[in-house]
Amino acid sequence: MEGWIDQPIGEPVRSLLTFMLLAAAMLPAPSQAHIINICDRTPQVRDEILRGLQVRGLQADNCAAVDSDLLIRLSFRNLTTLQAGDFDGLTSLQSLDLQANPGLTALPDGVFDGLTSLDTLFLTQSQLTTLPDGVFDGLTGLRILDLGSNQFTALPAGLFDGLTNLQDLLLYGNQFTAWPDAIDGLTNLDGLTLAGNQLTTLPDDLSDRLPSLGSLTLSGNPLTALPDGVFDGLTGLRGLYLQSTQFTAWPDAINGLTSLQTLYLSGSQLTTLPDGVFDRLTGLRELYLGFNQFTALPAGVFDRLTSLRRLYLNNNQLTALPHDLFDRLTSLEWLDLRNNHLVGLTRNDRLFGGLPNRVELRLDGQTAPPGQPTQPEPEQPEEPETPEEPEQPEEPETPTEPETPSDGLAAKVAALETRMAALEASMAAQRTTLEATNATLQDIANRISALEQREPEVITSTRFIPVPKESE
Repeated sequence: MEGWIDQPIGEPVRSLLTFMLLAAAMLPAPSQAHIINICDRTPQVRDEILRGLQVRGLQADNCAAVDSDLLIRLSFRNLTTLQAGDFDGLTSLQSLDLQANPGLTALPDGVFDGLTSLDTLFLTQSQLTTLPDGVFDGLTGLRILDLGSNQFTALPAGLFDGLTNLQDLLLYGNQFTAWPDAIDGLTNLDGLTLAGNQLTTLPDDLSDRLPSLGSLTLSGNPLTALPDGVFDGLTGLRGLYLQSTQFTAWPDAINGLTSLQTLYLSGSQLTTLPDGVFDRLTGLRELYLGFNQFTALPAGVFDRLTSLRRLYLNNNQLTALPHDLFDRLTSLEWLDLRNNHLVGLTRNDRLFGGLPNRVELRLDGQTAPPGQPTQPEPEQPEEPETPEEPEQPEEPETPTEPETPSDGLAAKVAALETRMAALEASMAAQRTTLEATNATLQDIANRISALEQREPEVITSTRFIPVPKESE
């Protein structure tokens, strides 16, 4: 075998070796898989990526490269700018939190390109006024998109095309005066929040636009009426939030929502409830009618609501109620009648005789109706002494002296009552606003919680906190 290496090799063997060398040269080095360079990114983005690696006990030499498979969540605060390529290569990123960046006024084209695993994107509490066409292209796995508390007045047509898995879209706290047509066509959208805008009406074909809608939040808009049949076909609508609107009459479009479980109509200007208004809403579990102008309620209006658990009638002008009004509410757990004119009402009243013992009952804050004193006027013991006062002839003004403190006291009482009325009105307005905000945040928290239960590893970085309902 000696000298074999010096023997000439055949041309076929030489060709084979050459091919093998060329093929090997084309293969990527094993140590370079998933490696991306971050040196040229926005400094805050670069630093947050490096911090994320350090938390995992890893280092990126001289900020040269990171392993994209290791980062599934990123969160940024106080950003003033972003550039295309900031998130390049982060193909495993599932949650991107860009909320609370008030200096961020625009997004560059393609800034989210390549984030094919992104599930949740928060862009709230910035100063965005518009979005580039196609900025969300390729985010086919996105399920939650929060664009609330910005400065949007309109959205580009087709902005959400391709987001076929989007389930929750939040557009609260912007400046929309008309329905944003860019929403239409999101066939899998379950939750839509448009609270705190300037909408005055709705399109009359919502079921054609958003056939899977399960929750709709429109609180804090100057709505005065709803188009007939606006909710027809929305057979899966479970939650409707219309508090702090300007309804003066009950919106009949609600009456056919047979799947509805939660209805907010507090903070409006409703004065009456039509007979049988809830007869088809038999699945209701929560009903919020506080902060309206009701003075009375029709007998039997709640009789069909046997699944109702929470009923809020607080801060109205109720003076009396039918004695059997609540007898059919066999599932009730919470009843709020605070701040009405039901003076003298107690837990032992016949009105509550049919309620389950577990019911939490709120009755405080009752006042007498306008024009009636809350308490009898106290007797004045000093009046019998008044006949002695005319015996002083040297003081002609003495007959008026007893009236002076009385008149002054009456003026002070009147002034205090005026101030108290103004304070009560101010507090009611503030509570209405707080109620609208709480309800919106509660809705957001509930749907994020539901998503956490399905895939808890995706949404664990969210900062939404459930809020108590109606000052419990």
